[in-house]
Amino acid sequence: MGGIDDIYVYIPPRYLDSFELAEQREKTAGLVKALGVEKISVPETSQDSIALFMNAVQGLVDGGLDTTSVKRVIVATETPKDLAKSMAVYAAQVLSHHNYIPEEQKQACVAALNGLISSAKGNNGGKEIELVVATDIAEYGLGTGGEFTQGAGAVALEIGSGKLLELDSEFGAYTSDSNDFFKPTKEDNGTISSDKFPTVFGKYSQLSYLAHVYEAYSHLKSRTGETLDDFKLVVMHVPYPKLAREGLAYLEFAEANPETHKLILEHIYAGPSDESGKLWDGVKGPLKEFMKNGTQAKLEPSLKFSAQTGNLYTGSIFLALSSALVNAQYKQGDRILLVGYGSGASSTAVGGTITDQTSSIVKDWDIAERLEAREKMSFNEYEGLHGKTTPGQAPLDGNWFLSELGENSERFYELNK
Repeated sequence: MGGIDDIYVYIPPRYLDSFELAEQREKTAGLVKALGVEKISVPETSQDSIALFMNAVQGLVDGGLDTTSVKRVIVATETPKDLAKSMAVYAAQVLSHHNYIPEEQKQACVAALNGLISSAKGNNGGKEIELVVATDIAEYGLGTGGEFTQGAGAVALEIGSGKLLELDSEFGAYTSDSNDFFKPTKEDNGTISSDKFPTVFGKYSQLSYLAHVYEAYSHLKSRTGETLDDFKLVVMHVPYPKLAREGLAYLEFAEANPETHKLILEHIYAGPSDESGKLWDGVKGPLKEFMKNGTQAKLEPSLKFSAQTGNLYTGSIFLALSSALVNAQYKQGDRILLVGYGSGASSTAVGGTITDQTSSIVKDWDIAERLEAREKMSFNEYEGLHGKTTPGQAPLDGNWFLSELGENSERFYELNK
């Protein structure tokens, strides 16, 4: 079994201040503090999810990736641009390498974690190099509640022998057919379309997150015997930091309150209704009490970067992993628990082990510095570019961008040198 050799996080060069957004939307600063997202990463109009993907791969290349050794590229995304063509083919332009298998993987936000497990299991015991790249733009309608949890970015993982993090061979998983968050395609007179922004049932989706992450963790525990006490750090999917904290608290809450968990799980199978709000109101108080115990310290280092970017959908769990490795203290042999979630709905849990090379690899990362160096955009700029795609407008030097849309909507990309 292999693991992660290196990570590169790409975040667009500008952000929106969440407190300014709250002021413009006549919301309190308390909302921003509660959710935990202080800055929202906003892509330029020429930075679609493919451009973000290419920039993340470029980061690994610039860091010394042996491009000719790459055997497979797996892309995980909720914001694809083609129903037939895999986004992974665009890596050839970045890698200057064509002898690899391209794949695009989907199961909402958990897809990249599933891709990691698939890659680590299939890369010949770590003897071959593969890439798993999560890329997304999380956007919601202007003036909606989801606006405060938006974000954008891409995270590229180099999968090999596990120099950074050795991945366990055992994993836990739980999947149900739940309509908590979705963007279905629609067919009309030969035209296939999809809504720009997802349909979300908020309280039901939050309950679905809690129920699924617990079931995946419980499944992992049944297979390995490990509990939270065995892990130095815990990394969750982070739609926003508050929900990740509640998710970790729920792992302990559900253990202590199995009947309540059973009711929530039954509700997930029944579908969203007025009961969703009642169940959420009944559990959120007890979760606050569980959040006061020492277990939350295992999670907090992983949330620092997400507070500066917002939700990266498929990439959020690996942004959180990167944050944990940068901000936490650990030593060789320490264990990390990864618990992902993807609406629709599915959760995957897997453990990993810190190596003797982890610290030296992380020292070369400059994620925090790049986040700090970003430029703040005005609220009016944000509203002007929200949801728009405009080819030909190059962002900062060294960034890939959408340069042209062909007459059949083919997409072409260039590196702004």
